[in-house]
Amino acid sequence: MAYKDYYDVLGVSRGASDADIKSAYRKLAKQYHPDKNAGDEKAAERFKEIGEAYAVLSDPEKRKVFDQFGHTGQVPPGYQGGGFQGGDFGGFDGSQFSDFFQGLFGGAGRRGGAGFQGGAQVNLEDLLGGGLGGAGQSRRFVQNVEGELQVTLEEAFSGSDEVINVDGKRLSLRVPAGTRDGARLRLAGQGPGGGDVLL
Repeated sequence: MAYKDYYDVLGVSRGASDADIKSAYRKLAKQYHPDKNAGDEKAAERFKEIGEAYAVLSDPEKRKVFDQFGHTGQVPPGYQGGGFQGGDFGGFDGSQFSDFFQGLFGGAGRRGGAGFQGGAQVNLEDLLGGGLGGAGQSRRFVQNVEGELQVTLEEAFSGSDEVINVDGKRLSLRVPAGTRDGARLRLAGQGPGGGDVLL
């Protein structure tokens, strides 16, 4: 998800007054309103961006948080990109299993921003049930799943309810208000085989 400068979205300066922000919002919202642009997906997307920008810049607390992160060009909480980290495959890089794991763990969140990769360390002894010639021993296979969930600045600041898909199972989680970039959320026991889901 690309970082959006809400001031640029509304076409106002960082020092714009509340009245300037409101005026710019009204003008742009009228211009890009879905009723005036029926069937135009770009206009609908622009209308959403304008509403999101106004929701942040019209609220003094949200604007303060945005200004703290946005003025230096730093990426604010929830916009950090990056891949997902899986576990160690005992020397394999996992590319041999990409189709398998994509089918198992590649479910996307409601915005397509959350994907998952599982990781497990498996050796020959585990596969053969305790070693060559030994009596097999039943072991419960528990696997944690790690992923990254991207939320907007407003959602990170105010909190939000999210729905993700892990291994074909829909899970709900609450992103607490004031969540910072890099924060870890855990859904205990809800991963494949009873493992945790870590975001």
